Amino acid sequence: MRTIHFLLALPLLLTACGETDPIELTNRGSAAVGKGEWMTAKAEFENALAHMDPSNPQYMRASVGRCQALARLEPAEGKAAFLKLAAANKDKIAVGDVHLVVSEFVVKKEFLLAADLMESAQAMFPDSQKLKELGESVATASRKAGDTKASARLKSLGYVGSTD
Repeated sequence: MRTIHFLLALPLLLTACGETDPIELTNRGSAAVGKGEWMTAKAEFENALAHMDPSNPQYMRASVGRCQALARLEPAEGKAAFLKLAAANKDKIAVGDVHLVVSEFVVKKEFLLAADLMESAQAMFPDSQKLKELGESVATASRKAGDTKASARLKSLGYVGSTD
């Protein structure tokens, strides 16, 4: 009888063990991002981060994913979290990470927050052509959305976007 109970409980035990695996949790967070399930993504990334330290190869992926989810759910917190992450990981942060988070701000039409990140990113990546292209894209989107404050801010940073 005990054997039967153990066998019935085995799948639950195996599932529970998988819930602390940072790679699996990060993969689930990324899958949730792909589906637009932002609350789930945030929870999965936060769970993954609770089971790793910054030396883990998955740390940046989970951290940036969390910032993406926050950009959709709590934009100001997403900006703060990303800036804190970038400051603490200057040697690991990449232009692609900036792109992921800024893109979420653009979708949310949070152009001033996007401009704030673009300004910080300029200091991190002063000669990046990809960052310049991203800035131009954000400037174009802000102008099309009629956000004059963000457009002026982006222009002051050197991003004018297309005039189409």
